Amino acid sequence: MAGEETKTIGRLLKVAKSTPSENQEGVAAQIKFAALAKYEVNVRSFHPNRQFERKGFRFHGDNRGFSLGESWVGGDDSKGRPTSRIWQRYILDTNLMVTGALTKSTDSNLEQASNPSDSGPGLWSIFGSREDYKKKEFQPHGTLVVTQVNTPHGGQKELRTKSWYGGINFAFLMSKPIEKVIGTTPVPSLDVFNEIWIKVERVNLYMDILSLTYGDGFPNCESFVKDPAGNTLFLGSHVRIGDPSTHLWNVNKRLMWANTIRIEIDEKGNFGQKLWVFGQVLGGSPSLRELYPTSGEDETCMIASGDMKSDVSKKTWGKFEWNCGDPTQITQPEKGSTLPLYLSAYKTPLDVLSGLLDATWKIGPRDKTTRDDWNNYHLHRNPNEGRTKDDYDLADEKWKLKKQ
Repeated sequence: MAGEETKTIGRLLKVAKSTPSENQEGVAAQIKFAALAKYEVNVRSFHPNRQFERKGFRFHGDNRGFSLGESWVGGDDSKGRPTSRIWQRYILDTNLMVTGALTKSTDSNLEQASNPSDSGPGLWSIFGSREDYKKKEFQPHGTLVVTQVNTPHGGQKELRTKSWYGGINFAFLMSKPIEKVIGTTPVPSLDVFNEIWIKVERVNLYMDILSLTYGDGFPNCESFVKDPAGNTLFLGSHVRIGDPSTHLWNVNKRLMWANTIRIEIDEKGNFGQKLWVFGQVLGGSPSLRELYPTSGEDETCMIASGDMKSDVSKKTWGKFEWNCGDPTQITQPEKGSTLPLYLSAYKTPLDVLSGLLDATWKIGPRDKTTRDDWNNYHLHRNPNEGRTKDDYDLADEKWKLKKQ
């Protein structure tokens, strides 16, 4: 009968023995890992206007906005490539297994260069002459160090690097003769430090990037990374604060930007379109940038209630107060403003900032966007934001996004 058959089957299932675990054979699952690819990192300092400010003695600028174009390597014809006061680029191999300096490594292909510089127009020409930087002794210097390599498991790879470049305007009056005689020059060096942390998720196919950049804060600065297929991705951008006559002296560590982003990748390590912004920080006041003090002692941070607008109020020469922002809002997005978050270039501890940004991976993205939109934000960012209008300002059509 049907009832008896059902009972019999039930008893058989109860007494049936499973295969002992030591005799079980696993089934191999094919999991495709993303390649540990090589990426080209670019960091550049440039002046967007045709000529520097008066306090920059009107030396010629780069007459461009933020750019993802290939740096002008040299020669007399730029062939449409963007010029920079100083640029640095290197190859970052995510397959690296050890830490240490890569400054002289042929694998990193680290290089720094300055594009030609001219003195200003008219009477400003008394402050200098043309310099093409073809001689090695006048070219900028730089370093590259891998500070962390970690492989949590086969599907992940982590790298942390720190680079630096510094260079001098040898077109300035008497800077070259003095350098040859005493081995130094009264012209201050332009310095930029760039720290990058990368985690490659080889199974889930995305890359997390933390970019922290600091230095003199003058002039404008940009950084981007290029994948093996030639796709580019902005790491950050900075509109200059202060002036060269005030802000280039000494080796400074003024915050320029600190961003955490996630970008999808394919199996070859190339960038896709999906991009998530976990944190976006800019250093320095978003207004009255040319009056930003040379020292943190001249800056007064006042946290305003409500949103994070700047509320700058000039007090005396070189001193002003503004809503410097609260770094802890990075990990409390519900209490903060929309991105980006402006913080003090002086009074934001960089190690604390880095730790807060590391924590954003656990909190979740503040914005879901695309690589194209993220790049366009930087490409069409006002390169003179917060600065007094000047006769030599970059033309609007060279940076503003055209209306469709």
